[in-house]
Amino acid sequence: AFGAYDVTAYPGVTAREGMDRLRPVTNWRGYCSKFNFAAAATSGGENAAAGYIFEKMNASEKENVNDKGNSIRKDSVLYGVKAYKSYFIIGDYLVALGAGITNLTPEVPGHIRTSIEQVERTDSVYWYKGKGGSWLVQRGGFAYSVFPEYKKRMRHACETKATDWMKINPSNQNNKNLPQEVDILSIWIDHGEHPVDDTYGYAVYCGEGLPEKKYPFEVLRNDTQMQAVRSKDGRVTGAVFYDAGIRLKDKKISLSVSAPCAVLIEQQEDGRTLLSVT
Repeated sequence: AFGAYDVTAYPGVTAREGMDRLRPVTNWRGYCSKFNFAAAATSGGENAAAGYIFEKMNASEKENVNDKGNSIRKDSVLYGVKAYKSYFIIGDYLVALGAGITNLTPEVPGHIRTSIEQVERTDSVYWYKGKGGSWLVQRGGFAYSVFPEYKKRMRHACETKATDWMKINPSNQNNKNLPQEVDILSIWIDHGEHPVDDTYGYAVYCGEGLPEKKYPFEVLRNDTQMQAVRSKDGRVTGAVFYDAGIRLKDKKISLSVSAPCAVLIEQQEDGRTLLSVT
């Protein structure tokens, strides 16, 4: 699939569309976020909670960097998008939340989008109707569900795209077995051109067979202070706190923190509670 990839639409990424406007550069330092927060918590089992604050910057622009290459020139497509992004793994389900989605440079053309998937289409793609949410399924692959409140902004495409292996690496000209075209499945949420404090939510089912008819999880909160998800049976709760002093509270749980962090709470079969904090 990489031969026809849109590099502004890697799965999970919130970014401005516009691959055709990108200019190749040499940048050994790569890119990072302006914000010094990223955390993930897990006990090492099948569950996890993770989140970070994102606004891309060129890492070569940090102080005392001695290998700036030719990448310091500004490429407006890359920058000016801010987002609070979290991911929760509950068994075979990945739940992704976004908040504070803002276009900080609205004068730059291009829609802001959150890419859910961009993968080779190897089999039939169909809709599986659940209770409360529907799933887009690639037979033999993953299933994807955008939460109902964001459904109208979901987009997907099954298309055959020409590959450009030479653009990836000139040495590919020596490989005569690379395909000239590839079938691609793309799924994304469109935030429009000028989002301000927008949100999103979706799930990916990675298990065998089809997902459950009803979501086996619930979103407790999704904003720029906290993002949290709990399994429907109440045994697993994951939360990302972006501010100290914020409290997660409902009928089943009351939790506050003294510093920004990621938290995973797991109820064990023997009645114990396992708490993982980063």
